[in-house]
Amino acid sequence: MWYMQARSQVEACQAENRGKYNFRSNGPVLCSNWNDRKAVYFVSSMHRAQPLPGQTSTVMRQDGTGSSLPLSCPPLLPDYIAFMRGVDRGDQLVSYYSIGRKSKKWWRKIFFYLIDVCILNALVMYSRSAFSRGMDMYHFKMELAYRLVDGFSC
Repeated sequence: MWYMQARSQVEACQAENRGKYNFRSNGPVLCSNWNDRKAVYFVSSMHRAQPLPGQTSTVMRQDGTGSSLPLSCPPLLPDYIAFMRGVDRGDQLVSYYSIGRKSKKWWRKIFFYLIDVCILNALVMYSRSAFSRGMDMYHFKMELAYRLVDGFSC
């Protein structure tokens, strides 16, 4: 039962320290952690450790009652939220209909992941083309599968 007590103490400490952040930097690399509901960790080579004078960074978060309140955050969090369209969005789309399978071989996992990323890139290129019909990932993968086996099925 000691672990339940330790967990409740950690959760109480996180709730108490919500909105506080720490940082360490070494040359151009900044490592920061921020306490939201859970600890969030960042590494950046683009941001400063402290915001410029007169510039505070806040985000809107909901408390337990559902009302919004401003919460202080590291200066890099608003940039992360604004520009997270790259890797995070790609990983999210790949995870929906992944072709990856369980395997004990590490290279198979990488192979399936690379196939998923190639399909995602093809979807992005297709959606930007003049032939686009606004397909989602599921319908794009189904159409791709039909086109790949079209001449080989009975």
